[in-house]
Amino acid sequence: MSAHLGMLVAALLNAATPAAVQPLDPESRTLLNMRLAGAVLETYVELGGALGEGKPTPRTIESVASSIGSDMRRLIPMNDGWGHPLRVIGADGEIGILSFGADGVADLPYDDLQAASKPAEPGPNRDIIWVRGEFVQRPERGGDRAKKAMADMRSIGTAIESFAVDNNVYPGPTVGLRPIDEIAKTLEPIYIREVPRTDPWGQPYYVWSTGAAYLIVTGGVDALLDLKYEGAAEPGVAVPSPGPVSRDGDDLVFVNGQFVRWMKDGAL
Repeated sequence: MSAHLGMLVAALLNAATPAAVQPLDPESRTLLNMRLAGAVLETYVELGGALGEGKPTPRTIESVASSIGSDMRRLIPMNDGWGHPLRVIGADGEIGILSFGADGVADLPYDDLQAASKPAEPGPNRDIIWVRGEFVQRPERGGDRAKKAMADMRSIGTAIESFAVDNNVYPGPTVGLRPIDEIAKTLEPIYIREVPRTDPWGQPYYVWSTGAAYLIVTGGVDALLDLKYEGAAEPGVAVPSPGPVSRDGDDLVFVNGQFVRWMKDGAL
């Protein structure tokens, strides 16, 4: 093994030491394994090895590793954090490492490295792509989706508040809790160019408005609302006690211009 590879492997393993007390989550394990695989294969090529030319489709790391020698083969991870095979794309000139994500299904054909540089739609199952020593596309974590939902809800709330400034009433009233589409046309395009209809988990945002007060809510990853959010004279009464959420399945709740339930930085 070259000194360069040995130092890089040691650095990567040392970087993972603080997390040794707790097992790495699948996303973090995948990132680590992809970095290790890329380092091993790039070093193999630098030392004069050949991975083959003109291979248009991704090959499993296992099939490539059979030709790189036992010293390097024992260092190279074969799978991602979900147990799916890691794949290599490219040949001796440029190397890319692919994980097909949590679902193990490719988002694109990946005929070449250029195809691997086209980002896929955000989502928990999207592919993870390492090319030329850096990640072109990283895993999307639960916290990322919660942050996106909070940004959407804040935008909707700003539009509702702007409408109220001009009209002295909130849009509505709605008949109970309704999908946000119920009031979207009232806000578009004057107060917001386009109201976000669905949350990052593919479910509708919900709104309840009495005209004097309003509530916006999303159920999170489990798509289940924690409360009925109905039966009170004002939406602000029928909400969870204020505070940050602790898991993806908790509701995010925005009431009368502010969050009542929100994602704490670093949570999820």
